[in-house]
Amino acid sequence: MDQKEFDVLLDATKMICGHLEKTVLVSGCRRFLRQHMPVDGISLGFISLKNETILQMNDIIAPDQAPLTRGVCLGKKSINTVSTLDDASPAIIRSGPDRNDPVNELFLQAAPLPGCSGMVMKIKADNDKTGIVFVFSQAGYRYTLQDAEIFSLCSRLLDFTNPGSGTGPVFDCTSVPEEKNFFSDLDIIGKNTGLKPVMVRVRQVAGFNSPVLLLGETGSGKEVIANAIHYGSPRAGSPFVKVNCGAIPEDLVDSELFGHEKGSFTGAICRRKGKFEQADTGTLFLDEVGELPLPVQVRLLRAIQTGEICRVGSEHPVNVDIRIICATHRDLRQMVAQGAFRDDLWFRLAVFLIHIPPLRHRPQDIESLVRYFVRKMAVEMNLGHIPEISPKGLARLQEQPWPGNVRELKNIVERTLIRRGRELDRKTMLDFDALPLTAAPFSQDRIAQVCKNHGLKSLDHVMASHIRNVLCHTQGRIEGPKGAAAILALHPSTLRSRMKKLGIPSFQN
Repeated sequence: MDQKEFDVLLDATKMICGHLEKTVLVSGCRRFLRQHMPVDGISLGFISLKNETILQMNDIIAPDQAPLTRGVCLGKKSINTVSTLDDASPAIIRSGPDRNDPVNELFLQAAPLPGCSGMVMKIKADNDKTGIVFVFSQAGYRYTLQDAEIFSLCSRLLDFTNPGSGTGPVFDCTSVPEEKNFFSDLDIIGKNTGLKPVMVRVRQVAGFNSPVLLLGETGSGKEVIANAIHYGSPRAGSPFVKVNCGAIPEDLVDSELFGHEKGSFTGAICRRKGKFEQADTGTLFLDEVGELPLPVQVRLLRAIQTGEICRVGSEHPVNVDIRIICATHRDLRQMVAQGAFRDDLWFRLAVFLIHIPPLRHRPQDIESLVRYFVRKMAVEMNLGHIPEISPKGLARLQEQPWPGNVRELKNIVERTLIRRGRELDRKTMLDFDALPLTAAPFSQDRIAQVCKNHGLKSLDHVMASHIRNVLCHTQGRIEGPKGAAAILALHPSTLRSRMKKLGIPSFQN
């Protein structure tokens, strides 16, 4: 080994040994290889020799993109191709995938875009799996033998970080997960611009077990930040369970969060673990926590304080070790003042607040976000190339108020690509002038004025008026066959919590 090879191997060793978490490891490999050759993407995958069908890969296509874990189904022909690869040197695909060559056909299934050139190499795994590393160049770069030698050195080091080696992360590659995105602050778009203050707070709190409350408008990226906190914490290797509190029917919230015993209610045909138990030793993310009913808030507070939960239909407590991350777009302080959110739960959750700015307050991030969405959707739609964005179109996007935040921006990009579709060629630029964008959001004063002019009332106002009318009819009685709860087809406790939320006093019971 000459001095250059030794220096390369030393750099690679330092880089890989410092990043044993899977996603950061692949990101680090990409950054290392980019110092020595053109690399637009790198993928690490494993094939299970038991079922001979699944290749799970961690794709990173560009430096400013988040990694995407995906599953690729391979046929027996591709499996046989993998077995023919040389363990010692990469196969070089010089001019893009060719279906007439078995190695190129394998590359075609893994390549993020048509026309890529690259290298592919088999690496050591455990007895049941075979590992493969792909390197891509979108510019059609023709990799050289010297590139292959450097790639080979890096691939040999990867042998010591795969399942079965005993020194690296172990992850199951025999099936495609329903949802498992890996994030670090290196992979969040806007981390050094509009989200820089947010990422500072993420790094401050990630290493602790303290509860975190994420505040921000709908679509602003609260779930992305929650991912960054969990996967940047010591609990990164444990479960990360997400719950949308606003999407659970009120009578099923307890069962969903705390689980239930067999026969505890109609339809409970077996014992079921709730989200708290599923998240044991990991993190529980409660999205839209402000939507939880008041009675559930009491039980949630107890579970957080004591570390114990009781399944529905059981009197035996179950210990859980979890970290709580909550998110909401609502003003919880105002809800506390109105009696719609418990003040003791608020103080318990609001240990560390992170405010996520809306997209209109960070227009500097729009360009990176748009390019990410265009690139990602062009691959998904199999357009064959990445459309360019015109300066005029980019300026127009940056001037929009984006009341729907990043989610709305994504929808605009997707609709534009769908509409333009196959008419896009490599010379056509996206200008986003064919679709009307969302108008500026109404202020609260403007909304109130429109409602007044047209005699419109909010849903809460209508609901409160109806409940008051029913209470007048029952002379304030809530329970019993002639009570307001029976007329409204609600459980008495549900009616009381709703009355408290709407500010309706209780005269009886």
